[in-house]
Amino acid sequence: SFFTSNATHQMCIVDSGYDLTHPDLPHDATAADPTQSDSSGSTYFGGDLCNHGTHVAGTIAAIGGNNEGVVGVYPSAPNLKIVKVFGEAGLLDDPSTSQNEACGFTYASELMNAVQHCVDSGAKIVSMSLGGGFPSESERNYFQEIFDNDDMLVIAAAGNSGDASYHYPASYPSVMSVAATDTNNARASFSQFNDQVDIAAPGVAVLSTTGGGGYDSYDGTSMATPHVSGVAMVLWNKYPAATNKGIRATLEFGAVDLGVPGRDDKYGHGLVSYVRAEFFLSGNPLPPSLPPPLPLLPPPQWPPRAPGQVGVIGPCLITDGGSCATSSNYPNEYANDESCAIYGVPPVGLEVLAFDVELHSACQWDYLTVNGVRYCGTSGPAGVMPLDGTIRWVSDGDVTLSGWKVCWAMRPPLLPPPSPSPPSAPPAPPPSTPPSTPAAPPLPLS
Repeated sequence: SFFTSNATHQMCIVDSGYDLTHPDLPHDATAADPTQSDSSGSTYFGGDLCNHGTHVAGTIAAIGGNNEGVVGVYPSAPNLKIVKVFGEAGLLDDPSTSQNEACGFTYASELMNAVQHCVDSGAKIVSMSLGGGFPSESERNYFQEIFDNDDMLVIAAAGNSGDASYHYPASYPSVMSVAATDTNNARASFSQFNDQVDIAAPGVAVLSTTGGGGYDSYDGTSMATPHVSGVAMVLWNKYPAATNKGIRATLEFGAVDLGVPGRDDKYGHGLVSYVRAEFFLSGNPLPPSLPPPLPLLPPPQWPPRAPGQVGVIGPCLITDGGSCATSSNYPNEYANDESCAIYGVPPVGLEVLAFDVELHSACQWDYLTVNGVRYCGTSGPAGVMPLDGTIRWVSDGDVTLSGWKVCWAMRPPLLPPPSPSPPSAPPAPPPSTPPSTPAAPPLPLS
């Protein structure tokens, strides 16, 4: 079968629960958080008072071929892991109203704890159709940590405010931010747009499963997110040797370009496409009936360069025989108010040898940009493939630090590198419980 029944890269859905009795959903889903396994408990994963998580799950995994309502992106996706963060029975629910108030919020600390349960359960993909407008530094660092060190791919909704504001956790650089399109492949009017949007997927009038064995059509970037999560699960289980960074780069590279040419704030890299991503990952040429991908060579306005060499505009330095670049003055502090562009970088995963850049919310002042994503602080674009062959650097704040050194090598970026010699002592595992940091509550998207 095209869809394996024994997934090596499992999905974890963080939402309002999962109707385990729904005839169109897999019945082997389990609680990633062991405390949510008790069917008599108020946080039992197998029930869904809000219908939101069940709707998301149907888009990913509705069974198909069973004479029931809908078919998921990964039909009967095996061993789904579920964490309930909304819809606790009896919590803040006012029986005099038609809605369940418990479906309205969770906290950043609870969200990190939920995702850690996903990590501990062995899942490799986290789908989160939720978020809010207030960033948390500990939350940002946590998601970067599991992206860099735990091979986790986190996919989240870009937000439903219809403006250019950021929405978290989707707007953290380590998280894939999913925008919504309508039935005409145009940006849905409610879909947020900003420089952190990675990719787009259908999010208007999406029919999927709801509680009590039912079905309903919902709108929202919440509905777009599981389309991308499902494609990621199919792709990663067909190519299990790929890394999280490789799968992310493949989804971005394989997306069908929408809007203005190249990556843009409304659609990111474009509309998610399993066919294009799989052709790219398999090493086959893209199907001729589909639009071509983003060019790997720099656009013609760049100054000419020798074949096989990279070019640079501005004060950045090309080092190590043309295989690395650094900020000016590296390893000494870079200057204020400078910028540069490196072009002709080969399409391989980047190796970050050093990264020390001013950290500011959303990387506002000093940042390195690859594929439209800004990097600052100490987390550089490790493993990221520059799809258009460019790396851009901006420093326009007052704080200067030691800067960065990024390298590239001509090797396949989607497979893990050979295992190094065993270290003298194993690295410390990530904490089982992330730091608890109160923050303004994210809201579920519907």
